[in-house]
Amino acid sequence: MNASDTGNLSSTHFHWSVTDTNPSGGGTMLYNMTDEEYLLSKMGPRRKDMLSVVCLLAIYCFIFVTGVVGNVCTAIVIVRNRYMQTTTDYYLCSLAISDILILVSCLPFEAYSIWQAYPFSFGEVFCIGKALLTEMTSYASVLTITAFTVERYIAICHPLMSHKIADLRRSVLIIIGIWTVSFLIALPYPVHTRTLFYEHSPTTGKPLHDSLVCTIPPEWIFEMTVMFQISTFLFFIVPMTAIIILYVLIAITLRRTALNRANSEESTGGHHSSHTRRVVRMLVAVVVAFFFCWAPFHTQRLYTIYHAKQWTPFELEVQSHLFYISGVLYFVGSTVNPFLYNVMCKRYRQAFKETLCSCCGHRKSKYQRSLIYYYNNMKSTVRSHSSPENDKQPEKTNLNNINSGNSKRETNYPVTSKLLSNSVKSHAAHRHEQKSRDGNYADNEYHSDNEDVKLLTYLPLNKATNVDTVVPVKSNVTTPTCL
Repeated sequence: MNASDTGNLSSTHFHWSVTDTNPSGGGTMLYNMTDEEYLLSKMGPRRKDMLSVVCLLAIYCFIFVTGVVGNVCTAIVIVRNRYMQTTTDYYLCSLAISDILILVSCLPFEAYSIWQAYPFSFGEVFCIGKALLTEMTSYASVLTITAFTVERYIAICHPLMSHKIADLRRSVLIIIGIWTVSFLIALPYPVHTRTLFYEHSPTTGKPLHDSLVCTIPPEWIFEMTVMFQISTFLFFIVPMTAIIILYVLIAITLRRTALNRANSEESTGGHHSSHTRRVVRMLVAVVVAFFFCWAPFHTQRLYTIYHAKQWTPFELEVQSHLFYISGVLYFVGSTVNPFLYNVMCKRYRQAFKETLCSCCGHRKSKYQRSLIYYYNNMKSTVRSHSSPENDKQPEKTNLNNINSGNSKRETNYPVTSKLLSNSVKSHAAHRHEQKSRDGNYADNEYHSDNEDVKLLTYLPLNKATNVDTVVPVKSNVTTPTCL
């Protein structure tokens, strides 16, 4: 988002001039200026005051470190833990990759432009590549968030449909489609971006080398103005509207579910109500973050292209402030995503701890990790009503033996729902069968944040290679917090 950034359409993208309040003798004054003074009058100062520069650079450094660390951790945790490789987690991994590319490919050079706005010092190849990466990764990030929101809506509001269409291959194809569409729509930007000398010497008429910028040449301004408008509509207005509508429907569904539970379970009604409020607050936080991170970016673009060619000093000052604010928030969006979608999720925090332990040499076996994880996270993937045979008490498993490595790994190894604490035992009496509209259980990939309920439920065979068969047990699926 600097003076040479094609992604944010700064004020130097058009050949405008500040309105001259005293035009008499203006031509003579130009010829009396040095080249540096002339550039200052036409392009503004090379950098802002030192206090502003230090503050902006400190903010950018903080955004870069937290954003890269958060997104890299997200990607590593998803890749290294098989139980994190679900349809929704694939979207989160794609989002982390796009955010990493935004931060690594754009932010350092954005920070450099704060120190020196012009001339552009990185060559035309980098100029064109930066234009492509800036737009493509931005589009991919927005489309991934939108697709992830649709998956949330289907999983919560239409669980049976989610069970039918949930497939990792389908998610991979959608993600590939997102990146392909993002690349194709971003192509006009590198095609119409060049390095050029923005000003010529008023005395010799030769290009001023210090006026070199990476921007859109004047002959392509009209075509790219149309592209900016299309970009704002397709990648801000439409996704923002869709996200708001879908999250409102999700909140309504969660609220209705909480009320039904409150009526059926008087003792836990207050817990479900507060639980739902926390989830709704998180949904609101996602919507607010999306709006405030992207709205200034598109506002600055539209404000620039719709403005008249003559700018007053006050308008340029407003444009300058909007320019830096939109730039900071643009990168903040890539930093808050891992916190909104991952760190607030208990399942992710558990996987992060396991990944950290494995890196320190304290890696458990796959068998142990699978069982311990499913004891600590309520993974409900119940296919249908349990048959009478399934309702029989299965053979118990000693967790102490499992953790000590003395448990015998047998084929068709039966596993029971083991209560891990006395408080869990008291809570077990309140468990009931959660049915969908047609009377069947529905798949739910989300996990309970209730510390009192830690049950071992159905463990999919493709999640643990060392466990051949496990017994599905009934469980009360609580309101999802890991949305």
